[in-house]
Amino acid sequence: MSNLYEEIVQHIFDRKRIPFPMIISVCGAADLGKSYLCSSLVETLQHQGYHVAHLPLDSYLMSREQRINHGISGYDTEAYDFATIIKNLTAFKVGKEFSFTPYNHEGGTKQEQHEIIGKNDILLLDGLHAMDPRLMGSIDFTIFIHTDDARLRNIRREADLIKRKQQPELSEKFEPVEFQKYKRFVEPYKQRANLVLYLQLKWQYEVRVTDA
Repeated sequence: MSNLYEEIVQHIFDRKRIPFPMIISVCGAADLGKSYLCSSLVETLQHQGYHVAHLPLDSYLMSREQRINHGISGYDTEAYDFATIIKNLTAFKVGKEFSFTPYNHEGGTKQEQHEIIGKNDILLLDGLHAMDPRLMGSIDFTIFIHTDDARLRNIRREADLIKRKQQPELSEKFEPVEFQKYKRFVEPYKQRANLVLYLQLKWQYEVRVTDA
């Protein structure tokens, strides 16, 4: 393959002969490049002639203030509006458009402008819980991104400071809790993924095909 993203696309179509429209789930810990991977796959698939859209699961996430008030984080499924997610994925599967409001990680709130996804061949859904059992009835192919625990924790701390604009002491306080939630609530999805990507360096992945 000429590049990683073409290799991933080839694995998808080799493994799953699913009629369009199809939904591909990209799951894994925070800050491992799920959105970057999706944008690269969108570009690759569009270059091959497919109509593709990208939907971040964070678009259905409570605001940071709401999560703090409820004592939960994005690793907790209660932080997401799954009823609306399911409704929108169902609409996509039958060729209907739907609207969503992207999440702003720096501000911890939804953006003001709605976006619309219409009829497409493929929808890429990425998020911590993009493989939640409630969604799997609509998902056709699953990808899980992971890395070593030490690297994951370092990446998380860096993202807290740069992407989320957190104070160092706040990151140090909450990072261990978030890591344990990842191990409990998100990492188990890896066992059911069709394709596993191991993050070696930033944006550099090793593809590991599974039997799922």
